[in-house]
Amino acid sequence: MERQENQKTRKILCNQIIRRAILIFMGFFLGVNIYLANARGILGRQMPMPFGYGIGVVLSGSMEPSLSKNDLIIVKESKELQVNDIVVYEAGKQLVVHRVIQIEGNEVTTQGDANNAADEPFSKDKVLGTVRFRIAGAGRWVTALRKPWVMLILIAMVFALEEYLFQKQQEKEDEELVALQEEIRKLKENSSL
Repeated sequence: MERQENQKTRKILCNQIIRRAILIFMGFFLGVNIYLANARGILGRQMPMPFGYGIGVVLSGSMEPSLSKNDLIIVKESKELQVNDIVVYEAGKQLVVHRVIQIEGNEVTTQGDANNAADEPFSKDKVLGTVRFRIAGAGRWVTALRKPWVMLILIAMVFALEEYLFQKQQEKEDEELVALQEEIRKLKENSSL
């Protein structure tokens, strides 16, 4: 009997942990997306850099073979640039990911590894940061998750899963209550005999 109670308690605890983990993940996911949307609108930056780091998706093959289209990149703010650094900079309203090939004073010249010609020189203050890490192909997922209809489907799925887990837990509690009531009824019958 005690073993069954421990198993039931573990299952309930496990369900609660799963539910909380899902809610925390979705809260984090929605919070990050809301932050990014507001930061773009308020700060006017295409790549917000909270805590000095940003996330981007490579949109072209200009950096092949170093970076491929749909790679997810982690960018770190950097004031010190060196030749051969792969940087992200703002060119109008677009972000460009290219390699530094020359630095002269406050001007930087970049070029995509797969390009035949260098980019126009630009001011160092246009550089948002240097690429520190990449995850091959993961940009597809990030791009998909940024679409409003995908976010709505995810939110609906999370709420459906949350409701399902809640209903399962309620059914178990109801079954336990019925079993307890039946046991009490039997005890009353036995005690009146």
